[in-house]
Amino acid sequence: MSHTPTKVGIIGCGRISETYVPNAKRFRVFDIVAIADTRIEAAQARAEEYGVPKGCSVDELLADPEIEIVINLTPHAAHGPVGISTLEAGKSVYNEKPFAVYREEGQRMLDLAKEKGIHVGCAPDTFFGGAWQTARKLIDEGVIGEPVAASACLMAYNAPRLQSSQADSSAYVNFYQTDFFTFGVTWSFDRGPYYLNALIHLLGPVRRVTCSAKNTWGEKEMFEEIVKTPTHFAGVLDFQSGVV
Repeated sequence: MSHTPTKVGIIGCGRISETYVPNAKRFRVFDIVAIADTRIEAAQARAEEYGVPKGCSVDELLADPEIEIVINLTPHAAHGPVGISTLEAGKSVYNEKPFAVYREEGQRMLDLAKEKGIHVGCAPDTFFGGAWQTARKLIDEGVIGEPVAASACLMAYNAPRLQSSQADSSAYVNFYQTDFFTFGVTWSFDRGPYYLNALIHLLGPVRRVTCSAKNTWGEKEMFEEIVKTPTHFAGVLDFQSGVV
């Protein structure tokens, strides 16, 4: 059966686009027809690098009537605003993790998608992997009995940089090297979703979250001006299934 590929645009030319663009081109169900960035030179360079027909501004991409879906690869703090703009333009959106930095932005995206009859999605999709599918199968079949508790621990080290590196207009920004410790770009938003994704896939939706947070790096005098967000978290998730 023949299928006309869906036209897709990408917003954001950071390092993660090096993974998305070439892999997206492997799928015949959609075509990457444009890539955009606030730095048009970077968008044009990335488009030329991977044979994407057009590198352009964000506004131009959102105004393109052919594009039905946008893959949002912008910095974490921009996931919400760019996602909202995409949905307001009548296009479905797939955000890189996290879905949004602020809960209100996430809810706004869900409301817009429902209102307009379009779709939202978000990374990671690692629950499709064989390990997590096998684990879910074993739980569903009762092989391990009834789950009562689960735990996850993420330990990662990334010291703040005293001077953020400023990329030139055509460089591909790596946010681990620039504003990683600006709000919305810490480990909790970058790596944490993998753990939450796995737990929710295995145990179902969460009904309550409690958490304590501490800005350890920001307590150090040499870092207090550049670390504006908590860097350590301890949380408890109460699942609807009764698992804690």
